Amino acid sequence: WILFESHLLVFLCLMASSSSSSTSAPAAAAGGGGGRRSSTAIACKESGSISAHEGSCINSVRWNDEGTYCMTAANDKLVKLWNPHNQRHIKSYKSHSYAVHDVSISNSNQQFSSCGADKAVFIWDVTKDIPTRKLRGHTEAVNCVKWTANDNVVVSGGFDSTVKLWDMRAKQSVAPLMTLKASKDTVTDILAAETQIITGSVDGNIRTYDIREGTLEVDCVGAPITTLRLTRDRKCILVQTLDNTIRLFDRKSAELMKSYTAHANGKHKVGCCLMGNDNWVVSGSEDAVLYVYDIVSGQIVKTMKGHRGCITAVVAHPKNQPLLLTAGADGTLKSWVPEN
Repeated sequence: WILFESHLLVFLCLMASSSSSSTSAPAAAAGGGGGRRSSTAIACKESGSISAHEGSCINSVRWNDEGTYCMTAANDKLVKLWNPHNQRHIKSYKSHSYAVHDVSISNSNQQFSSCGADKAVFIWDVTKDIPTRKLRGHTEAVNCVKWTANDNVVVSGGFDSTVKLWDMRAKQSVAPLMTLKASKDTVTDILAAETQIITGSVDGNIRTYDIREGTLEVDCVGAPITTLRLTRDRKCILVQTLDNTIRLFDRKSAELMKSYTAHANGKHKVGCCLMGNDNWVVSGSEDAVLYVYDIVSGQIVKTMKGHRGCITAVVAHPKNQPLLLTAGADGTLKSWVPEN
C-alpha cells in the first residue's frame, strides 16, 4: 500500500475524466446504438462462421465500443481485425513471440492493446503493422488487458499475480505507473469501472481497488475465477469460476443473487456474458455447447451447438443488439442472431 499511495495522486489525474465518461455509459448502452432499439431477443441461430485462426485456439474476442468490428487473439501469435457483420477479415497483426491471451480496444477506436505468453503488453495503432510501444514488467505470462474509460491508462494482469497500470500519456515510458500485488495467484480478468479497478484471480477472490478512495475490498468467491462481467447498471457482477458455476453478486452488499450450473467448466476459461437487457446469461462450455440461462430463475432457456471442442469466448454486442459472438479451441469465430 505504500507503493499504491505514492502513485495515487498521479493516477487520479489520469483517471479524472473517466468518471464522467463511464457514468453515462450504462444509460447510453441501454438505449442501443445508431438510434436502433435494444432487444431482449435471444441470439440463438448461427448466422456466420469464420475459420479465423485456422485451428489455433482463440483466447479472446473483443468488440469495439460501437459494435461495428471486433478483434480476436489466439495461440497462433496473431491478433486479427474483423467485420463480423459480413465475416470479412480486415487486418492481421503479428509481433508477439508466443500465444496472445487477450486484446482490448481503446474507446477512441484508434489503438488497441494485446498481451500474451511472452510476458509483454503491446500497444498498437490500428492502422500500423507493428506495435507503437512494448511494455515489459510482468515476470510471467500476461493473461488480461484493459483500457480505462478515458484511454489514459492500460491495466494488465498476469501469472505473476500482479496487476500493472501503464501510463498511455507518457509515450517514452516502458515502466508501469503502479503495480498492485494483493493477489495470491494468477490474475485472470480485469474490469475498469469509473475510478475502480476490479480483478478476478485463481485464488478465488474479487478485488476492487477504489483509486479515488485509496481502498481495497476483497470478496471471497471460494473457487478459481476466470471471467468477470458487470450488469448494464453496474450494480451486479457476474463471476465465472472453475467449479462449473457462474455466480451473480450484488456489488454493494456482496450478496449472492443466483447461481448457474448446467455448463461444463472445470479446466479451461470458457467465457460468459449478459445479453438482452441483462435478461439472459450466456455461457460457453467445455462440452462445445452454448448455454443460455434466465438471469432471474437460473433455468436454461436455450442450448446451441456449433463449435468443435471447448468454447473459449462469448461476447454480446456492446449496444445491446441481439448479436452474439463466440470463439473456440477449434479456431472458429461464430456469430448468432435471433431465430426470427
